[in-house]
Amino acid sequence: MNFCKMHGLKNDFIVIDNLDNNIKLSYNQISFLCDRKAAIGGDGLILICKSNTADIKMDYYNSDGSVAQVCGNGLRCAAKYAYDNNIIKDNKLTIQSSAKIYNCEITKTDENNKAYLISVNMGKAEFDKNKIPVNTENFSTLDIRLNIDGVEITLSAAAMPNPHAVIIVDDFDLEYIEKIGSALQDNRMFPQKVNVNFAKINSDDYVEMITYERGVGVTQACGSGACATAAVLNKKGLCKNKINIKMPGGEMIIKILTDNDIIMMGQAAAVFSGQINI
Repeated sequence: MNFCKMHGLKNDFIVIDNLDNNIKLSYNQISFLCDRKAAIGGDGLILICKSNTADIKMDYYNSDGSVAQVCGNGLRCAAKYAYDNNIIKDNKLTIQSSAKIYNCEITKTDENNKAYLISVNMGKAEFDKNKIPVNTENFSTLDIRLNIDGVEITLSAAAMPNPHAVIIVDDFDLEYIEKIGSALQDNRMFPQKVNVNFAKINSDDYVEMITYERGVGVTQACGSGACATAAVLNKKGLCKNKINIKMPGGEMIIKILTDNDIIMMGQAAAVFSGQINI
């Protein structure tokens, strides 16, 4: 089986061309391929497939083999793969992920005419608690207070369309991030589990963020998490409509348009290609 290893701000993926629909991978096979010690390794796996409603379809799987509705960094990698491999020749393309269509644009290419900077319209953040979903008695999904193993936390929930929790912190403590992020996966508040974004606000247009992703753990970057974080902070009046979000793997620009659609702009890179027997 042929594959390409790619990453968006070091959030890395195994990308496989499945346009002929011949590749069927089980939960255990995906988990094995994403194992960094036993196989290729990655935060997730992407199958590039045909779509009846978009230019291509992206089937995205977390490293534990579970399905995710979307992955922002994965969308940029899928767009780059399609453009660089002449699957799509235009610099604008549409990508289906689950039932949603995303408009993508190659905004900058490198000296070899390979996609370098990609923007994606991620749509609107969802704050309806039944659609996220989040189980809370609060009328609003902002500033929900709860106790996690004796630690009082305040979080805000939104979907992008994956369920996200945003926790504002003064500084980053990896032990705290691991503890809270892991505990929230098993909390009844989030029946579909949750991506937990820890945000440090440096100014109203510059935020640092670390994400604990469901099915993965702490990652170098999370595109949908950056969008959800920007939407929450903007709704709370803590940031502007355009902000830079710095994650361990790098920075991306998030713009919230007047109709509340969210534009994510960041890099994507192809690292190496190969073959693996499975």
